[in-house]
Amino acid sequence: MTLQLGREKLKHASVIGALATVLLSVGSTPTSAQAPANPKSPREVLEAYRRMDAEGERLTPGGWYRASKYFVKPERPPLHIVMYIMDGERFTDPSPRFKENSKADDQLICSAIGQIDSLGRFTSLLSPGLAYPPRPGDQQSRGPAPIVRPYDLVLTATHWEFGPNLEGPREVNGPPEWRIETFEAEPWVTVEAAIRYLTHLRDESSSEIIKRNADESIATLRRLP
Repeated sequence: MTLQLGREKLKHASVIGALATVLLSVGSTPTSAQAPANPKSPREVLEAYRRMDAEGERLTPGGWYRASKYFVKPERPPLHIVMYIMDGERFTDPSPRFKENSKADDQLICSAIGQIDSLGRFTSLLSPGLAYPPRPGDQQSRGPAPIVRPYDLVLTATHWEFGPNLEGPREVNGPPEWRIETFEAEPWVTVEAAIRYLTHLRDESSSEIIKRNADESIATLRRLP
């Protein structure tokens, strides 16, 4: 059975563990308000965002802010974070579906493997999220499992971006560009990106608990077929 993650549920699925202070900061320059000479198509926008996110760039503060340019209204990095681990990500259709001249939707399918928090803990639990303990009657799902993730894109001249000193986000206007309408709060990263994150977390942390968590999670991910 393929699981369908709703946009709102996916958006709010996670606030996990303390955001690791060991995350590499690779610059925090906000997105420029200037539009490209040749605006990208909705599929090109989504492809560029997914390449960036899958490689783990949003696991750093600088990468998180650089990725904000793909959204209509980005959000600040959370104080607590969870990432989803996935494999085999691909589009379900050859091209996006245009609902109007200024709206399109697209879908990705992947094998969702599990979640990792910033304490280095891995779980195969996919739903409910790690931040929310199961309640009576909740149905749990575990990976690996096929997951369909929908994205809405809109062609808009109005969007929000962070200022030179990361103030905002503030509303700005410019030439129309395709952007992802619903902000995605959780990174979806490859197994390789997750192992890089855990290796850095283990090597830089002074916590023996985090080091042990990271070692165990790395071993689990490396045993995956």
